[in-house]
Amino acid sequence: SYFNLPLSDGGNIVAYTNGGTISQTLTGISVLANTTYTLSVFVGNRLDGFTNTYSIALDAGSTVLCSFSGSSSTITAGTFADQTCSFPSGSVVPSGDLSIVLTGGGTQAVFDNVSLTSSVPEPSSVLLIGSGLLFMVLLLAYPKRRQFLLTRLT
Repeated sequence: SYFNLPLSDGGNIVAYTNGGTISQTLTGISVLANTTYTLSVFVGNRLDGFTNTYSIALDAGSTVLCSFSGSSSTITAGTFADQTCSFPSGSVVPSGDLSIVLTGGGTQAVFDNVSLTSSVPEPSSVLLIGSGLLFMVLLLAYPKRRQFLLTRLT
């Protein structure tokens, strides 16, 4: 009676907090180098007019990697909106297990369909880009070789 069914994940169960925090530590899972992490959380706005503020965050130990804050009043009543935050790690990574932190301010901040995905650049695409750049450098650096290579290629 508080949301239009079916919910964002097709089920009928949501998590909510009345001005508190819901968190989960992913024990044994830490940030990997050169990886992009994306936290996706569907946030709802109840049909009965209760609105609230909320935030979603991805932490590594005590370090906040990314966060997003908003108000459920910007979401159509009875529905959910997908809110995301992303963190691209570099070669140096923060220490600690990853944690998902959902916080609500006010009456019943509602969360559903929480997911964390990671992506690593494909080695083959990095190799292809590197090969193309090397070829361009060689063509520009050695004009006589450029003429020779262009003659051979045509």
